[in-house]
This record gives sequence, structure tokens and C-alpha cells, in this order.
Amino acid sequence: TSELSLIPIPSNLLFSDYLASFDLVIFQNFKFAPFIEKKFLENIRAYVHGGGAFLMIGGELSFQGGGYEKTPVEKVLPLKIRDRMELFSEAEFNAQIGEQYWRHPILRLEKNEKQNRVAWNSLPKLNGLNAGLKPVPGAQVLIHDGSTKKAGSSPVFSILKFGKGKSMAMATDSSWNWNFLKIGEGGSGRYYQTFWNNVVSWV
Repeated sequence: TSELSLIPIPSNLLFSDYLASFDLVIFQNFKFAPFIEKKFLENIRAYVHGGGAFLMIGGELSFQGGGYEKTPVEKVLPLKIRDRMELFSEAEFNAQIGEQYWRHPILRLEKNEKQNRVAWNSLPKLNGLNAGLKPVPGAQVLIHDGSTKKAGSSPVFSILKFGKGKSMAMATDSSWNWNFLKIGEGGSGRYYQTFWNNVVSWV
């Protein structure tokens, strides 16, 4: 905001002239207004369709909380934002891998599949989930929250090929638990680093 920054974000340059120079654009728990004019969101859609990459990481200011429903950014996402506002859940949950995705390069924490399953099962729980999100046609939900409710589980990490580009959505802002909590337990944050390295490499 103007009270906290020396200069305003140069959104007119970042999301027009310079956008094509980026390999990956990440919005992390970010509400675009008042920093980015809504008209520039169309440039993000065109950027991804033309071969760019976009990742939205969750939090109270992402998805519905960021005002992205019915915008060009939503068209890019692997998740559909429902019209009604959903609360950001603070409940803990285990990251569950879709059975058909264990060999996906993003999820490969260990080369051996058996060891990879052990690695994922060893990770601390996550907390904080953006609810009210539904996969779009063609999206792959690599990680879900493992809910057994009749309504079904909620997507946690999803990917989509959009035009010539790729988009991803992480519907939580607590993946850092895999690093700090793991280290706090006397372990290593290696799997956290490997996961995000895999994400960037895939995209």
C-alpha cells in the first residue's frame, strides 16, 4: 500500500511489456486489487495460453478471497471458483496422493516408488485449505486432502495444460510445514525442497 511502500508496483510494465520475459508467474496469497488493474488479468491469460506458466498458492487472499472468480485468471486455473464465498479452513489434514499419480515427476521425492510412498507418508500435516474449488475438465488433482465426506475430497495441488502453457494451483499456504515442522521433529527439509524444485522443473 502507499503507506508501506516507497514506490507503487509497476503493474503497467510487469503485466504488459515485461510479462513475456518471465518463465513463471506466482501469485502467493495475493489479492490483485489495488496493486494490479483488473484489465491486466487478461494479459496473464494470454501469457499462459501462449506458452507461459502460472501458479496460484492459497491463503485467505487467494481464489475467492482474492476476487479471482469470473476473471481471465480463473480461466487459466485448473480449479473452478464457486460463486458463493467459502471460508478458508484452518483445520489440519494429510496430503493424499491420487493413486494414479504416484509416478508423476512433480511428486517424485524418491526415485523408488516404495520409498516415495514412505517419504510422502512421513511429511507433517498441512493446515489451512481454500474450500469451494472444483477441478475443471482436463485438470489433474495430484494431491487432495483425503476427506471421506460424502461431498468428496478437496483439491490441494492441481495442474492443467492451458493452450501452449501450464497452470498450477496449491490450495493451501502451509506447504512450509514440510520444511520447518520436519526439521523441528529432528528430520530434514529435503523433501520440501525437492517438491518445489520438481514443480518449477515440470512447468
